[in-house]
Amino acid sequence: MRTHVSSLHTIVCTIVRRCAARRISTAALCALTARLPQDTRRVLTLYKVYDYSVPAIAARLALTPAQVEHHLITAAHAVAEACSQHTGGSDSSESAADGARRRRART
Repeated sequence: MRTHVSSLHTIVCTIVRRCAARRISTAALCALTARLPQDTRRVLTLYKVYDYSVPAIAARLALTPAQVEHHLITAAHAVAEACSQHTGGSDSSESAADGARRRRART
């Protein structure tokens, strides 16, 4: 489970960094967060703002760790989609290596 949580953390952080790199405004991210389902918004806030662990969030919100992970994945997909729409891209799950290869192929 620890490896899975670590991978999930990496995915969420990578998506947020990509949005920052694409200059998605804080206001746009806040508006996106406001549109998330309430439990997903709570989980994301505890995870990213207050640095709670998945087990701590599960205990605090009376959820299972799997449910917490589901909410984090839901939030990550929503943020990735918003970044994709903001930049006009269509592949929100593109890896950094794939993106670099694609950019090199264009030049």
